[in-house]
Amino acid sequence: MNILSHHRSWRRLAARPALAALIIAGASAPLPNATAQTSTANSAVQQVQIFTTRADQNRAAEERIATTPEPLTGEEAAADADLGEQWMFKPNAPLQPWSAHADLSAFYTTNAALASRGAQSDRFLVADIGFGYARPIAPNWAVAANVRQGFFRYDEITALDFDSLSGNAGISYQARQLADILFSLHYGINRLTRATYEDQLFLGNTVALNATKLIKLSTADTVEFTGGLGYTFADPDELQRAELRLSVGYALRITRALTATAVARTELFEYTHDRQDLLQSIALGARYDFTKWISASASASLANNISNRNEFDYGVFNGGLTVSAHVQF
Repeated sequence: MNILSHHRSWRRLAARPALAALIIAGASAPLPNATAQTSTANSAVQQVQIFTTRADQNRAAEERIATTPEPLTGEEAAADADLGEQWMFKPNAPLQPWSAHADLSAFYTTNAALASRGAQSDRFLVADIGFGYARPIAPNWAVAANVRQGFFRYDEITALDFDSLSGNAGISYQARQLADILFSLHYGINRLTRATYEDQLFLGNTVALNATKLIKLSTADTVEFTGGLGYTFADPDELQRAELRLSVGYALRITRALTATAVARTELFEYTHDRQDLLQSIALGARYDFTKWISASASASLANNISNRNEFDYGVFNGGLTVSAHVQF
């Protein structure tokens, strides 16, 4: 990571066990200044929310089970050699149940604190490690669970640094009678802390229901439509909220190793303390698979948040690179 060598705070991160998680919730332990505590937790949760809209993100485990591409042989494979493997979606295709991943991302943001005024740009690292389990349990049914832990580390505005821990479990059903729409029900518990491994910022319990429809346009590209409803029980309770999400994604397999993606997303958050946010984002990404286990990706996203409370309005651009390792066993 030569591009990071000139930043002292990033070198300190490399000397630690680099583990990081992408989470969307949390709660706080009591601090002397509750308002500042809530503000810090809010900016962390919001930045994580934007970061997880990257176009290079993998699908949920249940969706991988329901839509694992079927390898081709013979004349079909030869006919599609210039575009890589043909994507034939086979319901409940065999999949090794256990997985582990480790990611390291270097990003630039135009608004590190997601401020409505006086935005400050910065660079940040996200390291992410996680373990998961996923498998079909019956025709059209699958279960999955995962746990992740890690760190967000900023180069200049180190007061924004935070650590995270999350766990998630869910069950999914692919409704053949409804055009193969995949429904999934999830429960997640998430925790944010300051970078000192102390001072809990945010703890949340989230229940969410999602529906996903994949449409294969050709042998090389697909469109994905997703809608979701959720509710996060949080402490501090100012960040407790109901959530509505709608997104559309497009993936193009350019070669066997190179995939380009685009995601547009709209999210409505109804908070319990007279606050309503509308977050709109678009993300572009490209991933290159060096091997079955190692890949590198680039992504860029624009996000705009409109709130009925002006102090929560913001716009931001995030862009950067990710190196990933992923194994299944």
